Amino acid sequence: EENTASKLTDSIIFSVVRLVSKSPHLSQLHLCARNITNSGVTMLASTFDENCPIKRLTLGGNFGDSGLKTIADALERNNSIISIHFTGCGLVSDAGANAILKATNNCDSLQSVIDSNHTLTSVRVQSDQGMSEEVINKLRWIRFNSVLHSNAVKPKMISYLKEKIERNSLEGVGIKMMPFVIEFICQHGSHSLLYRLLRSWNMPIMFSNPSRERIRMTTLVEKLEQKNNALACSLQLERGESEMLRLENEKLWKLLKDMGYDTKRAKDS
Repeated sequence: EENTASKLTDSIIFSVVRLVSKSPHLSQLHLCARNITNSGVTMLASTFDENCPIKRLTLGGNFGDSGLKTIADALERNNSIISIHFTGCGLVSDAGANAILKATNNCDSLQSVIDSNHTLTSVRVQSDQGMSEEVINKLRWIRFNSVLHSNAVKPKMISYLKEKIERNSLEGVGIKMMPFVIEFICQHGSHSLLYRLLRSWNMPIMFSNPSRERIRMTTLVEKLEQKNNALACSLQLERGESEMLRLENEKLWKLLKDMGYDTKRAKDS
């Protein structure tokens, strides 16, 4: 078995890719070979689309951090894989493991947390080079939360909000997300977390965010103001034209008077 594994190369991945695409009931895939590099992993990751049948993946080779980052990129569009075991995959540092962690919980913003992969609930990484204890604990945290919570996104959002509130920095939340955040904390968080959230946020700014009805009325008022401005311009033009006609009329009567025409009798008539 060891000799066979040592002979397998990236070329085997092409056959595996064809197998995956033609096997809708293939739920588990174990692929471990010393000579599989990131090129082979890239071919395999191309099958991790919305139609991917694989639920449990065991992958080993010599792809290191690059292979983990490739898998992490593919996880952004995958919603079937629930377990990944990287075994004997070469030199892996915190960078590769953090790429997997970011795919399952991207903390760049609250929206990125919501859009992360919440299907993957178990990740194990075994490599020739150990990772830091902090990263290992974070990988365990994925499994721990999947056991405690059926909805994987809930603990991730609470953890994100707690960290932001403790740092007194809600830049990644966004003013338009605040009503949703408050509702979420009321349903899934604690009173203490809600209290700290309200204390840490600029409340006048938050509640100045207009409602749908206010936006509708503001739009209506703006349209009426535009029509009113247009009518005012038309009225001003008409007044200007009326003044010009009056002046021309006065000039005409003066001319007639100078010519000896009885303008008084003409006006009376």
